[in-house]
Amino acid sequence: MIHRRKAGRAAAAVLAACLLFSACGPNLFQTQAEERPPVVHADVDFSTLEYARPDLDALNAKIDTALEQVSAGDKEEETLALYDDILADISELDTMSAIAGIRYNIDLTDEYYEAEELALDEAYTRLDNRMNELTGAILESGYGKAARARWGDGFVERYEVNSKLNSPEIEELSIREQALVSEYQKLSATEYTAERDGEAVTLNDLDLTQESDIALYYAIYEKRNAELGQIYRELVQLRVEIAKKLGYDSYTDYAYDLLGRDFTKEDAAAFSEKVKEYLAPISDAIYNRYYSDIAAAQARTDVTFDDGIPVLEQALKNGGYPAAMSDALTYMLEHNLYSFGGGANKMAAGYTTLLNRYAAPYMFVNTDYYTDPGTLFHEFGHYYNFYLMGETLWNDGNNLDL
Repeated sequence: MIHRRKAGRAAAAVLAACLLFSACGPNLFQTQAEERPPVVHADVDFSTLEYARPDLDALNAKIDTALEQVSAGDKEEETLALYDDILADISELDTMSAIAGIRYNIDLTDEYYEAEELALDEAYTRLDNRMNELTGAILESGYGKAARARWGDGFVERYEVNSKLNSPEIEELSIREQALVSEYQKLSATEYTAERDGEAVTLNDLDLTQESDIALYYAIYEKRNAELGQIYRELVQLRVEIAKKLGYDSYTDYAYDLLGRDFTKEDAAAFSEKVKEYLAPISDAIYNRYYSDIAAAQARTDVTFDDGIPVLEQALKNGGYPAAMSDALTYMLEHNLYSFGGGANKMAAGYTTLLNRYAAPYMFVNTDYYTDPGTLFHEFGHYYNFYLMGETLWNDGNNLDL
């Protein structure tokens, strides 16, 4: 999976030549015909990156000033330059949010980064609505034509999509949603136990070839699901309400727009039917015919997640892939832009996100849960996508299906 931000928040958190925005001039975000400067990946090491909460009051004050100037109908160049400055501030906010989120995911007992992630996510939800308001006001003003020329048609089209996916009416619901997600993640990392012969045992202690331990397995999951299920039910209800308030007939319709699908739910249903009709029987036949061979091979093989790294390196160099793919992997490894391994307090997840200001993708995998190299290969596909994208703008999106 990859992290995706809320509506308008590309690559969730998801993020060049100009790392210091003040040195880049007023046209940093100009995208004539959707052309952007070549991607330059910052020479940073994640372990040494400093986190500082952005000045949200100052950012909101800039938006206030821009709205006032649009209303007055003067200072066209000054207003458009201020808009670019606001976009740069949002990029910084996005970067800090990603750093806070990663550090919290590494240790779900870290209350500081938990609070920072939630605070910045709430701020972004509100800022997204303010940016929709400001962008719309500029486009409808006397210098809307100049803005379109400066931003490019793609930027304007993304604004039009984004403005349908967020609203002040759902702000509090969205903030509650993120709090529930955070609560769910933390609870997912909790070690649930059952009692065997007077001793507490965890899932890792069980021998599932023994009927008694199979019963303990279900007992542990009954406890776990009772707690996680309550949060999940509330999330479902909350998300249905969000979709309805935005005018969608169902959460599915909303989710397809939010995820930027280039296929419909009807397409997905038709594809699923074909999978059931053609692929599932073939898969079952292969598995049934070669079950003993597969089991024997698994017994002989002890491949870990980390074993996949040299395999991936070798494949990218000798498999006819673009050189940039090897560059992306080298960049990730040399700059510590990953978190592998496990532990009781690490979030049970695998994802890729973007440190926006640095054009630096970051891969996160809890290898207690994702133990084989397949997850590395999967996530590297997302990593390479982000590596090519570079820094994103406020309303950029990304394709989760790449």
